[in-house]
Amino acid sequence: MFRFYDADQIDDFFVVAGVLRLSTKYNVGYLRDRSITVLSTLFPPTLSQFEASLLNKSRIQPFTGRNFAAVNLARECAVPTILAVALFRCCTGTNVVEILDGAFGKDSVCHHALDWQDKRLCLIARAVLETRARKYTMGFLMDPNATGKNPFGSSCTTRGACDSVRL
Repeated sequence: MFRFYDADQIDDFFVVAGVLRLSTKYNVGYLRDRSITVLSTLFPPTLSQFEASLLNKSRIQPFTGRNFAAVNLARECAVPTILAVALFRCCTGTNVVEILDGAFGKDSVCHHALDWQDKRLCLIARAVLETRARKYTMGFLMDPNATGKNPFGSSCTTRGACDSVRL
């Protein structure tokens, strides 16, 4: 059997998504596996791969509409390995209006939106992530011992001393 699909040469998310949909529908395993491999470079399945992906620029760049489409694709084609990063990007890379109303693709023609369960997940996660980010990056401004150790060193031993160091 000839295999003409070279996923490594494809630079359009929606082409890969189309191949994944067709290969899932018609049970063509090698095409499905190749498509999932490409999608896993965009939406890595492990934390270490995600951290490494932040350093390496993919030739297929994520944007809001594509992130929404990736969440829907993961649910539609049963590819849970890309779901966590796709949802994370939806939560952190978009504003609340885009989460609720959806977003257009770069071509301004295709509109991508999450279903209501995923919108709910994103809005809840977004609030949690924002709270944690404030707590861990700015928590020392409220309480120098909030993170378990004093970031100001030995000069911050009383409330007055800590206030002057914070200022």
